Amino acid sequence: MILKGTQKLVLAGFLVLMLHTPVPAQTDVRPQAVMEDHEKGMEAEARTQKAREAWARERRDLLARLESLEEENRRLERDRDRLSRSRDHLERDVAAIERELMEAKRLEEELDGRLDEVLLRLGESMASDIPFLEDERNQRLSMLHDLMVDPDAGLAERLRRIMEALRIEADYGFTVELRRIPLALDGNEVLAQVLRLGRLGLFYRTGDGRVGFYDAGQKRWQPLDASWDAAFVRAFDVATRKRAPELVTLPVGRILP
Repeated sequence: MILKGTQKLVLAGFLVLMLHTPVPAQTDVRPQAVMEDHEKGMEAEARTQKAREAWARERRDLLARLESLEEENRRLERDRDRLSRSRDHLERDVAAIERELMEAKRLEEELDGRLDEVLLRLGESMASDIPFLEDERNQRLSMLHDLMVDPDAGLAERLRRIMEALRIEADYGFTVELRRIPLALDGNEVLAQVLRLGRLGLFYRTGDGRVGFYDAGQKRWQPLDASWDAAFVRAFDVATRKRAPELVTLPVGRILP
């Protein structure tokens, strides 16, 4: 095709215009949806990371808690073993105490029987003894009999009181006593001085100078003749400390076995 002159000029101008026109910048070819998915992916990754960190912390806490619980379990097992040993020890102690209580009860019953025997023998001894402080001694013996049947009196109290009575009775054998008491002599009551030399004998001296002694074999007062008066005077003076101690011969009658 043959161009006319005018057309050639227009075409040449169009080419020049196209050569001098700047090329527009390349546009972003990624779709908006891809960008949004990428951002969502980043956010999900961040959440996942946070979850991993949270789970890691929780795992550490759980491991620490597990270790603490295991240590606590070991401690409780040790305590259980110790308590088990203590229980066994206590059970043995309880069994031993029960045996001791049974033995103590047996001994208490046996001792109660022995105390009854001792009290009976004490009464028999007093009945066969020379007659002195009879009201006091009989009252003490009666109190002991009441004590033995008193349900509120313990074994220790009964034992203590009986031992005290035995000591008092034993002390009578080592004491000297001079008292003024009424005596039945020859069918008459006479006020006389009565000297007790332990449990060895009782000797009397009246105001009119009569002397005598208690005969334990015959269980009565026996008069003596005047030849004994001087010996009685010396004996009574020694007892009242008017005279220095000296050897004095006195009658004691028949000595009971």
